[in-house]
Amino acid sequence: MTTHSVRTYVTGIYEKLNVKEGEMRKFQTGGPDGDLGSNEILRSHEIMVGLVDGSASIHDPHGVNREELARLAHTRKPLREFDKTKLSAEGFVVCTDERNVKLPDGTQVEDGARFRDGFHFLPYSDADVFVPCGGRPNSVTLENVGKFVKLKDVSGEDMLAGRYDHLDQNLLKFKIIVEGANLFLSQDARLALERCGVVLIKDASANKGGVTSSSLEVFAGLALSDDEHRRYMSATNEHDAPEFYKRYVQETLDRVAENARNEFEAI
Repeated sequence: MTTHSVRTYVTGIYEKLNVKEGEMRKFQTGGPDGDLGSNEILRSHEIMVGLVDGSASIHDPHGVNREELARLAHTRKPLREFDKTKLSAEGFVVCTDERNVKLPDGTQVEDGARFRDGFHFLPYSDADVFVPCGGRPNSVTLENVGKFVKLKDVSGEDMLAGRYDHLDQNLLKFKIIVEGANLFLSQDARLALERCGVVLIKDASANKGGVTSSSLEVFAGLALSDDEHRRYMSATNEHDAPEFYKRYVQETLDRVAENARNEFEAI
C-alpha cells in the first residue's frame, strides 16, 4: 500500500515533466528483502543504476539486471545473493562484511559497511531519481547535503540561502527525490535541495498509503462483528479469500491512489 502511493507520486512527476519512466535512471536505498524495497523493485520500470540494503551495495552503469532483482524481490533475499554473472564489466556488488575490495574502475573499498553507509553520496549512485525505501533517519542533513551538488565545497547553508537557485540541473546528483522511507532527509536538507531545483516529495506525503490502508483495516475490524469479520474478511489460505475481502482490498488500493493523486495535484 505504501508503494502504491509512492509510485503515484513518482509517475505523476514523470507526467508533469513529460519524461518516460523507462528512460529514467534511478537509485534506491532499501533492498529486495524488505517490504518497501521489494515492492519498489517490482512496481517500477526505471533503469536501476544502484541499490543498497543491510547486506550490500550494488551498481551497474548499464542498469542492474531487472530479472535478477525481481528474483530476489519475489523470494525476499538480500542484495548479497545477487548473481554477479548478471553484472556488466563495469558493475559490482560489495557486501558489508567485505574488506579491501577492488572495483572495476580501480577504486579500493577498505570497508564494505562504511562504503554502504555513504553510498548515496558517491558518484556510483548518481541518477535522475532517488527513492529512499530504507536507511537511517537523517542520513542527509544540512551538514552533508552539499554533496548532492556536483561542485566543490558546496555547503548546505549556502544552498538554503539561495546561492545555487539557478543551478544547472546537470549539476544535481538527483533531480527528483520521492521519500518512501521516513526521515531519510532532515527538513532543512529538503528545503536546501528544493532551493537548488530538486523536485522533492517528503515522506509524510509520499508514503501515507500505508497509513490509509491501516486505518481502513482497523475500520473494518471495528465496524464488523466477530462473526461478520470471520465470514467476510478471513481466509484459510491465499486462494479462498471472500469476495467481500477482495473488493475491500481493491477499493482500498483505489482510495490510496486517489488520495495520493489529489495531494500530488495540490502540491
